[in-house]
Amino acid sequence: MVVATSEGEWVHCGRVFSAAEIAEVCGTVAWLPGLARKELAATVCEHLGWTTLTGTAKISACLEFLERLQAAGLLTLPAIRPSSARRCAPPAAPVDTVTGELPVHCALSALAPR
Repeated sequence: MVVATSEGEWVHCGRVFSAAEIAEVCGTVAWLPGLARKELAATVCEHLGWTTLTGTAKISACLEFLERLQAAGLLTLPAIRPSSARRCAPPAAPVDTVTGELPVHCALSALAPR
């Protein structure tokens, strides 16, 4: 939940954001309008040092925070981009199967990759 305090601070996920940090977030969003939302959130996390105990960026919490700031009219996020369908690798050419057994008459070292 995001709460705005009377001092212009916001509280989100237990973190208090000062009015200066909110202004910095809004400036970053305005400065990088071409970034996807997830990249934008990663950038904001990096600028604010907003990480988990293990040091990874709090991207999900930041995305939620950015959306709430947008709902409050403080910034405008880029449009949500449709996710591209993952393309699988084209099927490999069929492998010819050998029917029956063929005798091999050579040294094993001759069969090793070169």
